[in-house]
Amino acid sequence: MANVNYEVSQIKTAIYGEDVRDAIVNALKKVGTEGSNLSQLVDTIEAELSERITKNSTTLALKGDNLYFDDEEKLLYLMSDGQIIGDGIAVATGGGGGGGGGGSSMYFFKPTLTNLLPDRYIATAAGKDVVLKFTYSSVDETGADDGAGVGRIVIGNVTRKTFTAIQGSNEIHIGDILSPGSNSISVKVENSEGTIRSLNYTVNVVILEISTTNAQIDGYQGAATVYYTVTGSGEKTVYFILDGNEIGRESVSTSGRSRSFVIDTQSHGDHILEMYAESEADGISLESEHLKICMYWVGASSDPIIAPMFTETSIVEGTTISIPYAVYDPAIEPATVMLSVIDGEGEVYSTSTITKDRSTGDPWIVSDYPAGNIIFRITCGTTVKDIPVTVEPYTFPISKVTDSLLLEFTAEGRANTESDPGTWSYDDIQATFSGFGWNTVDGWLYDADNAAILRFLPGDSMEIAFKPFESDMRSTGYTIEVDMATRDVRDATSVVVNCMNADRGLHITTQKASLVSEQTNVSMQFNEDSRVRISFVVEQNTENRMVYIYINGIMCGAKQYPTNDNFAQRVAQDISIGSDYCGLDLYKIRCYRKSLNRNEIVDNFIVDKPTLIERQNSYEKNNVLNAQELIYIEGLPTDLPYMVFSGAELPQFKGDKKSMTVTFKDPLHSDKNFVAEGAEVNVQGTTSQKYPVKNYKFKCKKGFTNNGASFDKYELRAGDIPVNTFCIKVDYASSEGANNVELVQLYEDICKEQGYLTPPQEDDPKVRQGVAGRPILLFWHDTVHNETTFISKANFNNDKGTRETYGFDKYPLSQSWEFKNNTTDICLFKTGDFTNWENDLEAREPDGSTDVSLVQPIFAWVAEHDRSTVNTQEEKDAMLADFKAHFADHFVVNNMLFFYLFTEFFLMIDNRAKNMFITTYDGVHWFILPYDFDTAIGILTR
Repeated sequence: MANVNYEVSQIKTAIYGEDVRDAIVNALKKVGTEGSNLSQLVDTIEAELSERITKNSTTLALKGDNLYFDDEEKLLYLMSDGQIIGDGIAVATGGGGGGGGGGSSMYFFKPTLTNLLPDRYIATAAGKDVVLKFTYSSVDETGADDGAGVGRIVIGNVTRKTFTAIQGSNEIHIGDILSPGSNSISVKVENSEGTIRSLNYTVNVVILEISTTNAQIDGYQGAATVYYTVTGSGEKTVYFILDGNEIGRESVSTSGRSRSFVIDTQSHGDHILEMYAESEADGISLESEHLKICMYWVGASSDPIIAPMFTETSIVEGTTISIPYAVYDPAIEPATVMLSVIDGEGEVYSTSTITKDRSTGDPWIVSDYPAGNIIFRITCGTTVKDIPVTVEPYTFPISKVTDSLLLEFTAEGRANTESDPGTWSYDDIQATFSGFGWNTVDGWLYDADNAAILRFLPGDSMEIAFKPFESDMRSTGYTIEVDMATRDVRDATSVVVNCMNADRGLHITTQKASLVSEQTNVSMQFNEDSRVRISFVVEQNTENRMVYIYINGIMCGAKQYPTNDNFAQRVAQDISIGSDYCGLDLYKIRCYRKSLNRNEIVDNFIVDKPTLIERQNSYEKNNVLNAQELIYIEGLPTDLPYMVFSGAELPQFKGDKKSMTVTFKDPLHSDKNFVAEGAEVNVQGTTSQKYPVKNYKFKCKKGFTNNGASFDKYELRAGDIPVNTFCIKVDYASSEGANNVELVQLYEDICKEQGYLTPPQEDDPKVRQGVAGRPILLFWHDTVHNETTFISKANFNNDKGTRETYGFDKYPLSQSWEFKNNTTDICLFKTGDFTNWENDLEAREPDGSTDVSLVQPIFAWVAEHDRSTVNTQEEKDAMLADFKAHFADHFVVNNMLFFYLFTEFFLMIDNRAKNMFITTYDGVHWFILPYDFDTAIGILTR
C-alpha cells in the first residue's frame, strides 16, 4: 500500500480542518488494511466524509483572505497579500453544476507542474521578454504518460496565449502579453482526461524607457545636439556611446522630460551613437533598450559617405530585411550606388546598381540571400560599407513549385533606380512597358509589408510576350496564377489583366476573375483594394476534366469541361496588364504546363508570403493533414474547439437513432468541455438528410461530465439557458457556415434593441427567438475499428426543439408550427382547409402535436383576405382595408413587419414559407420565429 501511505503523508501536510484531515487519514488506513473490498469501501468513505467535507469547505471559505479555491482545478491555494503562493492542494468536492446531478469520476493519469525558476515573483523592464520555465508530466501508476497537454496563459481570468505542453521541460515566452505594473499570471495545463493543474506567477513590469527625436540617420557639420527623453521612476543614469567608446553620461531624476546632449565635431564619415539608461527598482538593476542612430559628419574630404543603420547581427534565412541607409557623394547628386550580397566564400551572390539622392530615402530591402557568414555591401565610388550578418540556415518544409514552370514574373530584386528599369525578361520571354514614370509613385516599389511590387497607375500598361492559350490545355493540364491588388478603382468593370480572343481565354477585372473555354466558363469575385492570389487550374482530360479557381489558396469554384471542349485561341494573345480606370499592384504571375493539385496551390500561396514569420504561421495553420491527407485531431491548432461522436456507426437518415458518446473539447475554455455518454444521436433536417454530409441532433439524456463534475444540462455559451439537446449544423448547401448563427444573432440583437420581444423574453432576457451557436470541427470515432475520421466544419447550435431556450415551458398556450414546403396552398396562406395539413405543417411546440384547432383559424382568416379571389377593385380595396384594420387582432405587428423587412433585406427567399415557424404564446396573436437563415445574401454553394 505504498501509494496509500504516500497519500496519507500528503494529506497530513494539507490545509484542511482537523476533523476532515483525520477522517481522510483514517479512511485511507482502512483502505490499506481492507483493500480486497476496495469498491465498497470507496462508497462508504464517500458517504462518511461527504457531510464533513462540505461543512469544512464552508468553514475554509469563511476563514479569511488567506485561502483561495479554484473551482476549475478543484485545488485549494494559500494566499499572501492578495497573491497566490505555492502549489494548490486537491480538495474533495461533491458533484453538481450546470443543472445539478452528482457523480464521481476515476482518473488514471495524474498531472503535475513544477516550477523551474528560482522565484515566482519576477521584476522586469518594459519591453523585455519574460520566460516561464516549468516541467509538465501526466502519468499513470505505471509511469506511462498520456502525451502532451493543452496549456493556457491566463491573466486576469482572460486566456492570453495557448501552447502545447510537452512531457518534460517547457519554456513559454510571455513578454509580448504583459502590461506595465503587476501582472498575475496563471499557467494552466489540461491533460487528456480533462484534469487541470496550474502554476502562478507575479510579474512586475517596471517602465524604463529612452527615446530621441533625432532622425535615425542624419548628417551634421560642426557640433551636434542629441535630444532624448527618459521615462521611469527614481534616479537614472544615461550613457552615450559613440563608435563603441563612452563619450559621456548624465544623471536624470525627472521622468518624461526632454533633455539634450552635445557631441563635438567628428571626422568625415558615418558614426554610430548608442544611448541607454540604467536604474535600480524593485531590488533589481534595470536597463532600458539601447537606442542607436547613425550620424555622419561632412568634412573637407571628397570621399563619398555611406551611412547605414542596421543593427541585426544574426538573422534566419528567408527573412525579409530592410537596411536604411544614406549616401552623400560630394561630387554628384544623385550618386551611383552598387548593392551586393557576398556569400560565405567571398563570392558575389547578387548585385544591382541604382542611383540615390542624399536623403535617407528608400531602404535596401532584400530577402534573397544564402545561409552562412554573409556580407551586405554598399559601394559608392571608392567608399565601401560592409554589413556582416550571420544567416542561420532555415529549411522550410515546403517550396515553390518549379516543375513544368513556363513563365514566372516577379518584382523581387527590381528598383526604379536601375539604369534601365523599363525592361523585364524571363528566359527568352520579354515584356514591353508604356506610361510608367519609374519614380516614387509607380514602377518597381514596395507595399506596406515590404513586399516587392510593380505598381501601375491608371494609364500604365505592360504586355508580356507569352501566349498561354496558344495550344489546347486538355492533354497536359495547365495552371495560371496571378498575385495582385487593385487600387483606387473608378470603374469596377475595368479589366486589369487580359488575355482574351473571341470570348476565349482569361480576363480579370477589379473584382472578378474568369477563365473561358469554348464551352466552359469558371469565375469568382474577390475584394478590391487588397492583395489577392487568383489561381486557375485546368485538369488533364485523362483525369476528372475539372476547371478550378482558387482565391488565396482556397478553392472557390469548379466546373467539369466536356470531352470535346477546347481552350486554344484562334488567334493566340499575349498577356496585357493595366487599366485606365484603376491602379494595380502586381506581385507575381506564374504559368505551368500542368495542373497543380490543391496542396501545390497552397504551397505556392504560403511561400510567397512577404515575411518568414508569415510563411511559418501560414504553414502551421494549414499543417492539419496526416499521411493519409485527412484532417486529424492531433494536428489541429491548439485553440480550435472540436466534437467527437463515438460509436459503431453514424446515423444515416432521419429516425436512424444511435446511442453514442459525445465528447466536446474547447482548448481555450476547459470549463465548457464535456463528455456525454449514452447520447441519442439522430440525423436532423428534411432536405439536408439527403446530403453526403449531414446535420445531427443529439439528446444527452444521461447528462454530462467535466473534470469529475456531473450535470444534467449544459450552457452552450456563458449566460445561455442550460439544456440537454443540441443540433450540429454542417451547412453543406451553404458553405459560408455563418449565416445561421450570425444572422440570427443580428436578428436577436435588433429585436432586443427595438423592443420586439416575445412574452418570455420580457420575463427572462436569456430566452431567445432563434438559435445560438459556435463554430467547431466534427469527428467520428469508429469504436469497431478504433479509427477517428473528420466529418466537417460545423456549428454547435441550440436545437429548435429545446422548449426552455424559447420560453415555451412557461407558457401553456404556446404553439409553434414549422412550414414544410414552399408551394402548397396552406403554406402560401391560400386556404384554411386543413384536411391534409400533415404534408404542410409540423408541430414544433408542442412537439409532435396533431391538434390544429388554434392554428387553423389564422390560416383561414388570411385566406379569406386573398384579393385574387375577387374581381372588382372595390372588393379588393374593401378586403385590404379589413385586413389592415384587424391584423393586430391576430398577429404581433412589429415582429411580423420586422421579419418581413429582415428577410427582404437579406434576400431570404427560403424563409417566406419553408423554414418559417408561425408561433403564439397566448393562443391568439401569432408571429414568425427566425430559423435556418443559411440561404441569405445569395447562397454560397460548395
